[in-house]
Amino acid sequence: SAEDARSGTIPLSPTSLGVNIFVPITVNQDAGATVATDITVFNAGQAGGDTQVVTVTNPTTSDILTWTVDSDATWLGLSPASGTTESGTFIITIQAANASATSRQGVVTVTASNGTTATIIVIQAGTG
Repeated sequence: SAEDARSGTIPLSPTSLGVNIFVPITVNQDAGATVATDITVFNAGQAGGDTQVVTVTNPTTSDILTWTVDSDATWLGLSPASGTTESGTFIITIQAANASATSRQGVVTVTASNGTTATIIVIQAGTG
């Protein structure tokens, strides 16, 4: 996957010399670029209106990634909906009060242009 560094060895045996000599060649591949956020959980109050600024980075390489952000919950606002890891931030806004006695949960997913993702769990308190 894009997140895993890997290494391998290739044995070479030149037969044209009439001698059986193995020459190991090691190939190293660094971990690829990944997207990450500075938080993984956002706990919000029941009334709504809470906000959280989220910073998006690429902690594994100096590559600049473009990203988009989406949520599975209609009560979460996300702005802006895209950016880059060069200077990337977005804001999560709790757009509605939670009328339930129990807390509710939404998932915010940041997806980078290379397919890597980062998730944030948003928990909004209930009335109870």
